[in-house]
Amino acid sequence: MDSPGEINIAQLVDSELTIPEPAKPNAPSERLIELFGSADHVSSISPFVSPVLVEFSTSPDCGPGFLEYVVPDDQVDTLSEQLRINSTNTEADGFDHLNIGICEKSPPFGMFVSEEALALVAYDDVGRIEALVESTNPDSIEWGKNQYRTYDEQSIPFDGDISS
Repeated sequence: MDSPGEINIAQLVDSELTIPEPAKPNAPSERLIELFGSADHVSSISPFVSPVLVEFSTSPDCGPGFLEYVVPDDQVDTLSEQLRINSTNTEADGFDHLNIGICEKSPPFGMFVSEEALALVAYDDVGRIEALVESTNPDSIEWGKNQYRTYDEQSIPFDGDISS
Protein backbone atom coordinates (compact mmCIF):
# COMPACT_ATOMS: atom_id res chain seq x y z
CA MET A 1 0.00 0.00 0.00
CA ASP A 2 1.18 3.54 -0.73
CA SER A 3 2.06 5.72 2.23
CA PRO A 4 -0.48 8.42 3.24
CA GLY A 5 -0.45 11.21 0.68
CA GLU A 6 1.56 9.21 -1.87
CA ILE A 7 -0.28 8.79 -5.15
CA ASN A 8 0.35 5.81 -7.41
CA ILE A 9 -0.17 7.49 -10.77
CA ALA A 10 -0.61 4.11 -12.48
CA GLN A 11 -4.07 4.09 -10.88
CA LEU A 12 -4.89 7.33 -12.68
CA VAL A 13 -4.12 6.29 -16.27
CA ASP A 14 -7.80 6.44 -17.24
CA SER A 15 -8.49 9.66 -15.34
CA GLU A 16 -10.17 12.81 -16.59
CA LEU A 17 -8.85 16.33 -15.95
CA THR A 18 -11.02 19.39 -15.47
CA ILE A 19 -9.48 22.84 -15.15
CA PRO A 20 -10.99 26.32 -15.00
CA GLU A 21 -11.21 27.99 -18.38
CA PRO A 22 -11.99 31.62 -19.21
CA ALA A 23 -15.48 30.71 -20.45
CA LYS A 24 -16.05 28.21 -17.59
CA PRO A 25 -14.14 29.34 -14.50
CA ASN A 26 -16.28 27.14 -12.22
CA ALA A 27 -15.95 23.98 -14.33
CA PRO A 28 -14.08 21.98 -11.63
CA SER A 29 -16.64 22.84 -8.92
CA GLU A 30 -19.51 22.05 -11.26
CA ARG A 31 -17.90 18.71 -12.10
CA LEU A 32 -17.55 17.87 -8.39
CA ILE A 33 -21.27 18.53 -7.94
CA GLU A 34 -22.06 16.33 -10.97
CA LEU A 35 -19.87 13.51 -9.66
CA PHE A 36 -20.89 13.54 -6.01
CA GLY A 37 -24.11 15.53 -5.65
CA SER A 38 -26.36 12.48 -5.79
CA ALA A 39 -24.03 9.91 -4.20
CA ASP A 40 -25.25 8.03 -1.14
CA HIS A 41 -22.05 8.64 0.82
CA VAL A 42 -19.10 10.95 0.15
CA SER A 43 -15.88 11.28 2.15
CA SER A 44 -13.59 14.25 1.67
CA ILE A 45 -10.40 15.83 2.92
CA SER A 46 -9.51 19.39 2.10
CA PRO A 47 -6.91 21.99 3.05
CA PHE A 48 -9.65 24.62 2.61
CA VAL A 49 -13.36 24.97 3.33
CA SER A 50 -14.38 24.80 -0.30
CA PRO A 51 -17.64 26.21 -1.69
CA VAL A 52 -18.64 22.67 -2.75
CA LEU A 53 -18.27 21.40 0.84
CA VAL A 54 -20.35 24.33 2.09
CA GLU A 55 -23.03 23.72 -0.55
CA PHE A 56 -23.18 20.00 0.23
CA SER A 57 -23.21 20.78 3.98
CA THR A 58 -25.95 23.37 3.95
CA SER A 59 -28.14 21.97 1.17
CA PRO A 60 -28.70 18.29 1.99
CA ASP A 61 -31.34 18.06 -0.74
CA CYS A 62 -28.70 19.08 -3.31
CA GLY A 63 -25.84 16.98 -2.03
CA PRO A 64 -24.91 13.47 -1.11
CA GLY A 65 -27.07 11.45 1.26
CA PHE A 66 -24.28 11.51 3.85
CA LEU A 67 -21.15 13.65 3.80
CA GLU A 68 -18.10 13.24 5.98
CA TYR A 69 -15.07 15.43 5.70
CA VAL A 70 -11.93 16.54 7.48
CA VAL A 71 -10.46 20.04 7.32
CA PRO A 72 -7.43 21.46 9.15
CA ASP A 73 -7.84 23.27 12.44
CA ASP A 74 -6.87 26.62 10.89
CA GLN A 75 -10.14 26.39 8.89
CA VAL A 76 -12.53 26.03 11.87
CA ASP A 77 -13.48 29.73 11.98
CA THR A 78 -14.08 29.77 8.21
CA LEU A 79 -16.11 26.55 8.46
CA SER A 80 -18.28 27.91 11.28
CA GLU A 81 -18.83 31.20 9.48
CA GLN A 82 -19.70 29.59 6.15
CA LEU A 83 -22.10 27.12 7.73
CA ARG A 84 -23.77 29.93 9.70
CA ILE A 85 -24.08 32.26 6.69
CA ASN A 86 -25.32 29.60 4.28
CA SER A 87 -27.72 27.68 6.50
CA THR A 88 -30.82 28.22 8.57
CA ASN A 89 -29.66 25.43 10.92
CA THR A 90 -27.83 26.59 14.05
CA GLU A 91 -27.81 23.36 16.04
CA ALA A 92 -25.60 20.32 15.50
CA ASP A 93 -28.66 18.07 15.06
CA GLY A 94 -29.66 20.19 12.04
CA PHE A 95 -26.65 18.70 10.29
CA ASP A 96 -27.45 15.03 10.78
CA HIS A 97 -26.29 14.29 7.21
CA LEU A 98 -22.76 15.41 8.18
CA ASN A 99 -19.75 14.14 10.05
CA ILE A 100 -17.04 16.80 10.21
CA GLY A 101 -13.57 16.24 11.62
CA ILE A 102 -10.86 18.75 12.40
CA CYS A 103 -7.23 17.71 11.97
CA GLU A 104 -3.97 19.34 12.99
CA LYS A 105 -2.08 18.65 9.78
CA SER A 106 -3.43 20.16 6.58
CA PRO A 107 -3.84 17.68 3.73
CA PRO A 108 -1.62 18.51 0.73
CA PHE A 109 -4.56 18.23 -1.67
CA GLY A 110 -8.33 18.05 -1.67
CA MET A 111 -10.10 14.76 -2.28
CA PHE A 112 -13.65 13.52 -2.65
CA VAL A 113 -14.41 9.79 -2.76
CA SER A 114 -17.57 7.71 -3.08
CA GLU A 115 -18.26 4.11 -4.07
CA GLU A 116 -18.23 5.19 -7.73
CA ALA A 117 -15.49 7.80 -8.08
CA LEU A 118 -12.42 9.54 -6.72
CA ALA A 119 -11.60 13.19 -7.35
CA LEU A 120 -8.29 14.80 -6.43
CA VAL A 121 -8.42 18.57 -6.17
CA ALA A 122 -5.50 20.99 -6.47
CA TYR A 123 -6.11 24.42 -4.95
CA ASP A 124 -4.25 27.68 -5.31
CA ASP A 125 -3.06 29.45 -2.15
CA VAL A 126 -6.46 31.10 -1.53
CA GLY A 127 -8.59 27.99 -2.05
CA ARG A 128 -9.65 28.28 -5.70
CA ILE A 129 -9.65 25.01 -7.61
CA GLU A 130 -6.82 24.88 -10.13
CA ALA A 131 -7.36 21.30 -11.29
CA LEU A 132 -9.65 18.33 -10.71
CA VAL A 133 -8.48 14.82 -11.56
CA GLU A 134 -11.22 12.20 -11.47
CA SER A 135 -11.02 8.43 -11.64
CA THR A 136 -13.39 5.50 -11.47
CA ASN A 137 -10.57 2.96 -11.11
CA PRO A 138 -11.46 0.67 -8.15
CA ASP A 139 -7.86 0.80 -6.86
CA SER A 140 -7.96 4.60 -6.91
CA ILE A 141 -11.26 4.63 -5.05
CA GLU A 142 -9.87 2.27 -2.40
CA TRP A 143 -6.75 4.43 -2.08
CA GLY A 144 -9.01 7.47 -1.57
CA LYS A 145 -10.98 5.72 1.14
CA ASN A 146 -7.72 4.84 2.90
CA GLN A 147 -6.57 8.45 2.67
CA TYR A 148 -9.83 9.62 4.23
CA ARG A 149 -9.56 7.04 7.06
CA THR A 150 -6.00 8.17 7.83
CA TYR A 151 -7.09 11.79 8.28
CA ASP A 152 -10.32 10.89 10.03
CA GLU A 153 -8.49 8.75 12.61
CA GLN A 154 -6.26 11.73 13.43
CA SER A 155 -9.12 14.24 13.67
CA ILE A 156 -11.40 15.42 16.44
CA PRO A 157 -15.13 15.94 15.86
CA PHE A 158 -16.31 19.42 14.95
CA ASP A 159 -18.63 20.50 17.76
CA GLY A 160 -21.25 21.78 15.34
CA ASP A 161 -21.70 25.13 17.10
CA ILE A 162 -22.18 27.72 14.38
CA SER A 163 -24.12 30.28 16.37
CA SER A 164 -22.74 33.79 16.07
